[in-house]
Amino acid sequence: MGEPERGGSAAPAWQEVDPMMDDICRVCRGEGSTEHPLFHPCRCSGSIRYVHEDCLMQWLHHSQRHYCELCQHRFTFRPIYAPDTPSRLPPYVLLRGVKQRTFKYAKKIVHGLLVLAVWLVFLPNYCARVESLLFREEGYASAVLRLLWIGNSPRPASDIGEGIIIMGLTMAILFSFVFLRDEIMHNGWNPGWIVLPDAPQPNPANNNNPLQPDAPPNEMPNDMPPLEDALLANAAVQADLPPPAQLDLDNAAAVDDEDEDAQAVGEAAGANGDANGDAGGVPFADDIALAHIVGLDGSYAFLEYAFWFSVLCGGFVTVFYLLPYTSGRLVVHDLGPIMVMLGVKVLNVAPISANISLNYSNMHQNLTNVLTNSPYRTAIYLYFGYCTFAICFSYTYDILGKDLFGFIRSIPYVRRFNTPAVKFGIGLFYLATKTGVLFFTEAVLFPTLFGGLADLSSMDIFNTTLADRLRIFNSAPGTFIFVHWIVGVLFISYFVWFVLLTKETLRPGLLWFVRSYQESNPFKELVMWPCGKSIRNLAFVLGLFLIIIGVTIYLPIRFLCRNFSGIFPYNLTQLEESPIGELTIQFAVLHYIGPSLFQQSTLRTFMKWLITTWSDTVGRLLGLRSYLLGDPAVPLIIPPNNNNNNAPNDGDLGVAHDQLDMMLVNSPNRPVQSYQRPPCFAARVVTLLLLLALTGCLISGALLTVPVLLGRLVLGFWFGARPVHDIYTLFTGLFTVAVVTKGARSITRQLRTRVQLRNVRWSLWVLVVARTAVASAMVLIWLPFLIGLTFEVTILKPVALLFDQSSIFQIYRCYVFGALIVKILLTICLVAVGENNPWKMALDQVYANGFRNMNLKLIFTAFVWPVSTPLLLYLSLPFFMARTYNMLALWNENPDVNDDKFFTAHTIEGVAHLMFVCSVAAILGLLASFGFCKQLHDQIRDELFLVGKRLVNYDNRATLVVPSTAV
Repeated sequence: MGEPERGGSAAPAWQEVDPMMDDICRVCRGEGSTEHPLFHPCRCSGSIRYVHEDCLMQWLHHSQRHYCELCQHRFTFRPIYAPDTPSRLPPYVLLRGVKQRTFKYAKKIVHGLLVLAVWLVFLPNYCARVESLLFREEGYASAVLRLLWIGNSPRPASDIGEGIIIMGLTMAILFSFVFLRDEIMHNGWNPGWIVLPDAPQPNPANNNNPLQPDAPPNEMPNDMPPLEDALLANAAVQADLPPPAQLDLDNAAAVDDEDEDAQAVGEAAGANGDANGDAGGVPFADDIALAHIVGLDGSYAFLEYAFWFSVLCGGFVTVFYLLPYTSGRLVVHDLGPIMVMLGVKVLNVAPISANISLNYSNMHQNLTNVLTNSPYRTAIYLYFGYCTFAICFSYTYDILGKDLFGFIRSIPYVRRFNTPAVKFGIGLFYLATKTGVLFFTEAVLFPTLFGGLADLSSMDIFNTTLADRLRIFNSAPGTFIFVHWIVGVLFISYFVWFVLLTKETLRPGLLWFVRSYQESNPFKELVMWPCGKSIRNLAFVLGLFLIIIGVTIYLPIRFLCRNFSGIFPYNLTQLEESPIGELTIQFAVLHYIGPSLFQQSTLRTFMKWLITTWSDTVGRLLGLRSYLLGDPAVPLIIPPNNNNNNAPNDGDLGVAHDQLDMMLVNSPNRPVQSYQRPPCFAARVVTLLLLLALTGCLISGALLTVPVLLGRLVLGFWFGARPVHDIYTLFTGLFTVAVVTKGARSITRQLRTRVQLRNVRWSLWVLVVARTAVASAMVLIWLPFLIGLTFEVTILKPVALLFDQSSIFQIYRCYVFGALIVKILLTICLVAVGENNPWKMALDQVYANGFRNMNLKLIFTAFVWPVSTPLLLYLSLPFFMARTYNMLALWNENPDVNDDKFFTAHTIEGVAHLMFVCSVAAILGLLASFGFCKQLHDQIRDELFLVGKRLVNYDNRATLVVPSTAV
């Protein structure tokens, strides 16, 4: 009998398998035996079909996996018990095992509670007490007592929160210092003025002996150490030896002696290297795991780490908190009025300078009162304190580095501090302080300032005043600053995104001063740039954003509020007294309208089209099209050469050139494109900037007006004449405009591409549209509504209403909640669940089919039916049972009995779903308890009577999957 054919094409040579070598282990490549048989544990075939059980166990222990990495089949092991194993354990054996496990779990629980108490209670409380000891003006005696005794705190939760913040800041500053040092030492972040500790120093030649000349760099000195002589002699002896094959037995002993001598010389060399500080041959110690430091491995070594961490936190509070705080307070309270006085004297303001010496104390007292009552006095003191530290470190480094008069070298005790290591440490502290201050200014102060300016500029449109904002600030200063910081961050982020997109769209070289994220590293620039350049950049950014906020927010809002009083200000009242109706709109805005509006691909395409259209129109109007967009490329027409028939095909070369052009367009380092400079160029550019400001003002006004009117019109169909929050109408109007614009653009593009409409297969497209509509109705409408109705019946109704109250279900509210739940479930299914999940496989199959090959049967059987059936049963069965019970109760009702002694029919129907859920939960809990008891029984039996495990061969008949053909 011949072997069956394996395929139409022969396998490559490297895939051919010798039939005689099939029965070998895939790990050790050994054959099977009676003691070590071969197993076939998975679906793999060929040379990796078989494996030894011991080899597989070693590999599983090494890889920490329980399945085959090729076929993803989970290995199965059959337990082997002792011959005297009972089918059921005796009660006393079972109770003894339960007692042992109870003590074991109790020990783990106590250890876990100790770990949590140390890291989340004692250490944070200790850090808060240290901060209170240093900063609270309550007397040191009471502060020390509070530090020693943890139970007398009037606000323990607040102390723990402050302590956790201090611990987090400690770790952040520590890691930042380590990161900055590594970047300076190894990645070239060092400025030119800093001295690295490992930099080569100019050493005097030959121990300052001018009589003996220096040895050439490529020659060995004559006074070679004896150790190096021994090594060279040993190498020469080994070079004179004959090959190993020519050595006889008589010379073997001599060679062994020489090898031992060479080994002794090598050990001496290693010892000498270690003595000189070269410990390269010593292996590194094992890394300490985070679980061992925290204490999650069950050991008590974390107590030592916690102690040293408390010392570190105490030092952090003293060095990085107390000293800058004190320095900043000194600068603000004492030097601040002095600087103001000097400024007035220098400016020579006569009415003020005449009385400045008399009003200094008043100025100091007023400033002290203002900062004392301010909730941000600590942040102000720390900011100015770190600025003072940066200045002090800078001047200290300059004094140590220059040493103009040589007085440092003349002082013995001070001279030892003028070393490269000390200079590098001072320079590192200066760079860290300067970088931290600049980063805080750019990442915290500027966004908060811009958010506050945007809020002040838009107060008219929200019908609020400055007094209202101050009242909110006094009631919740932290929340007030955080909200304005978020607004500022969003404003800066979208403006930077728009500028980078404009640079990518316009002529290369136009916005030469704007650099993308690929061209620069902001943190590296903060470290390497001098302070003057950084301050100039900050001033430029501040002025630029002030102009942008004034043009795009302040001027349009002032104009609209004065001329369109019927539209503005916005309505900010809630839709209903119940927050549930408001939450539905918030969910819709945050999870659907917002993400669809700010989708990067769609918004990016639209903004590039808008920028190109505006630049082309304004460029043609002002004669600056070449300056804005560049000159259009003139195609080079090459006449065909019919005489050369053997010329190679240049089609691939043209495609390569096109790909190169696309790479240059998307690359940050695009070549600068020249342009034609028209006459009166400066006046044209100024006019261009004025038109840009006017366009920004008009677009901002249109975005504040048109979407709100359209959103009020759209939401009026659902809510009628009731006032709706205009933030929701704004987003709804923007979403409506986006949908209409995108739909019109898609239809126009389709009509342009369909030159001959009679050749279109209208029947196919009608079928595709019909199937898409049916699938959308089932998946996008029916399932979210059903899930939302279930959520409202199960969760919202028992929480919001009493048992004797009835709920009015609103379709839009059920749909919004259901759509949100569907979105969460889809995210969990695609991200958090394994690869072999049937839901994920069905989703991938539907996505692979697309609209043209949409399989309605797959969608119905995989999604609609499995979800709808249990939910409909859950919604209808409790109601049916409650209604049946009520009918029977009313049938047998005795009119002489008081009705208050019985539940009314309405009450039973209201709690039916809740009772059903509780019953199902109780049944599932009972089944889980039985399963846990059985698992506990099996674990105790395995500990007592389990001898080993035997690998089980793979049976393809048990896991045979028959693929189904989609209809």
